Amino acid sequence: MTDTRKTRAQLEEELAALRREAAELRNREASRRPPDAAFDDVTQGSRALFEVIDDALFVARVRDGRIVYANPQCTRLLGVTQPQLLAASFYDFMPPAPCRSA
Repeated sequence: MTDTRKTRAQLEEELAALRREAAELRNREASRRPPDAAFDDVTQGSRALFEVIDDALFVARVRDGRIVYANPQCTRLLGVTQPQLLAASFYDFMPPAPCRSA
């Protein structure tokens, strides 16, 4: 930086360029994050509530039913550990579909 005297317009353009670059970097980073990271972002404020409510609660991904969060009440109700739940799919806990007779 040899020129220390920039006009307001030049500084505003530099700032706009930096903001565009920062937005591009955020978008690129967001596309590389695992899908569960979005859940972590959303639940940071809610996690404390989820931990103390009396109801069993879990969150599963829509595309494959994989459980990404389960509160302690859920693990007690199902009789499994947190790691077992997080390795499972929502469908693992569904009762089998009834058979229809032809």
